[in-house]
Amino acid sequence: MLLAFAFSCASATRAEPGVLAFRAQGLTGFGRDLIVAWSETGQLQVLTLDGKAREHCRLPLQQLDQLVTRDGDLYVAGSVDTSNRSAMRIDTSCHVLERWNLSGGWAELATDARGVVIVTSEGTAELRPGGQFGPVVAHVRRGPERRPAPSALTWLAFEGSTVLCRKRDLSMRGSSPGWCALQRTDGWVATGEWDAAVACGGYVIVRTGLGAKQVRWEALRLDSGQRQAAMTAARGAYRCEADQFALADESVIKRLDPATLKVKSTTNVAAPIEQVGLVSNKIVYTSDGGMVVRQAATQKGD
Repeated sequence: MLLAFAFSCASATRAEPGVLAFRAQGLTGFGRDLIVAWSETGQLQVLTLDGKAREHCRLPLQQLDQLVTRDGDLYVAGSVDTSNRSAMRIDTSCHVLERWNLSGGWAELATDARGVVIVTSEGTAELRPGGQFGPVVAHVRRGPERRPAPSALTWLAFEGSTVLCRKRDLSMRGSSPGWCALQRTDGWVATGEWDAAVACGGYVIVRTGLGAKQVRWEALRLDSGQRQAAMTAARGAYRCEADQFALADESVIKRLDPATLKVKSTTNVAAPIEQVGLVSNKIVYTSDGGMVVRQAATQKGD
């Protein structure tokens, strides 16, 4: 697996190699100059932008599902064993600083103006110190399904607004479209065949599968839910931080304008890309063939 950093500059020098000890399922920016790589088996490793990799560690989880950051802290959610789930606040050495019991069922971990929250079928609740939860704030708007599975929900936070999205249902119970709903009493509800959604630069960016190898991305306006722009690409990893949207399209990383979905810059990579991350306006990616940190020049888009 290759780990590389793509800088949006005309030219750059190579950094010292940084090697990961495992195959990463996610890359998360942490602070101004750190990236946290993590795996579903609960392994973590921190790398710096100058290419230095720290020793990796393992969390007390059988399966790690999510990792989010908030105010300089790392939070994870996953399965402790076959019947128990937990959310944890941890440090970069995998020490558990706080723990919250999620035995009530699978819950999406997200952030909004309150801090770190869990998202359930009924509403959201803030993680509070001492393993406690704040009161459940009921979802104000939702699609036609009364109790969507929490694992299908995504909580998107914007400045002053939140949007609840549910990916399309292709289960044995029958197919139903996905939906997104602005959390206001007069908020909009939009539906589509979406299988993923992300908040990016004041827009809700949704993805629809067009087969095994291709997807369609659409930008929905936050004020109305109407489609602002659309584009097709190869199925691949993606990441948004603030107004930076990075998309892996086979062996090319594209930096897109979230409002228009037009390419702002591209980075050619020697091998197919597996994971994409963003930190300090730099793109991080992994691909097969080893684990190396690289600063790569980019080419301006159309």
